[in-house]
Amino acid sequence: CDGKGIPVDYRFLDINPAFQHLTGLGREIIGKTLLEVLPNSETYWIEMYGNVALTGEPVTFENYSRELHKHFKVTAYCPLPMQFACIFIDITDQKSIETELAKESLMRKVLLDNIPGCYAMVLKTNTREIVASNEMARKMGAVPGETCYHICARRNEPCPFCHAKLLWESHLPQRLEVEYQGRWYEEIWIYISEELFVHYVVDITERKKAEMNLQNTQRLEALGILAG
Repeated sequence: CDGKGIPVDYRFLDINPAFQHLTGLGREIIGKTLLEVLPNSETYWIEMYGNVALTGEPVTFENYSRELHKHFKVTAYCPLPMQFACIFIDITDQKSIETELAKESLMRKVLLDNIPGCYAMVLKTNTREIVASNEMARKMGAVPGETCYHICARRNEPCPFCHAKLLWESHLPQRLEVEYQGRWYEEIWIYISEELFVHYVVDITERKKAEMNLQNTQRLEALGILAG
């Protein structure tokens, strides 16, 4: 600690073989301080461990070491006054996966939110559990953990017209126009992976009304009722 009692460095008293394997630092560091061994280390390591050594309060945290280029999950405790012991594991690969998943999730959200006039959901295969949804669907209650059939149709089981199984079997896009509770919807199912698929629901009621009016007009014209 400095003259004010604030931790400014720590000294290695002992390390185990796993420490050497994870960090690449050998037993030659024993007796040296952190800043002698890794002079560019972030100050939060000293702050976290110093607090444990001074207060005796254990702590568990995750952080990144710029010097070692790795993420670690750490548990530290105080075996003796002014000392700390730490147990840590390398979670670098896990963090990389989490980062990639976060990027994918953001990409899906951006893409889905840019589809106008459409309810869009990324769903889990078989369970139809919602993983992600666009803004329109979220306003309807389509949040992660819910199922599409419960949110969209207020059902306790998949809709009878659902083409998801055909999608899972063929991996080919599926499309259907269906009337439900007085409105018309275009339903689209798109394969993403063995675990995920996208379900789009577009309200096409106004378009169907226009089509039906046109068909009625053509039918009447064919019968000669509107002739002249």
